[in-house]
Amino acid sequence: MPFCPFCRAEYRPGFTECVDCRVELVDELPPLEPEPVSAPVKEASVATFPSQLEAEMWAELLRGEGIPSVLVSLGPGAGGWGNSVFVPYQLRVRDFDADRARQLLPPESR
Repeated sequence: MPFCPFCRAEYRPGFTECVDCRVELVDELPPLEPEPVSAPVKEASVATFPSQLEAEMWAELLRGEGIPSVLVSLGPGAGGWGNSVFVPYQLRVRDFDADRARQLLPPESR
């Protein structure tokens, strides 16, 4: 069976050109190149807040400054069912954003 080397579509015998890519079909597809593996993101804790609502407010401020963040519950059932908005939450950012994030957050939260 012929194949398009670009879009990898399979054609019936007798076809010689891909109708979408306008290239000559091949009898065998070239191997796919592996996806580049990215390094895992390292996180740094930059603050702890007494409630989810307060942590979300500061996380939104960081997002506005171009710093993505995650919130981690520190209360009972942390990370699972039973979390409450009235348990402490830790605010984490990428390790290379930590210094800048700490400058934007209130000193008492660090």
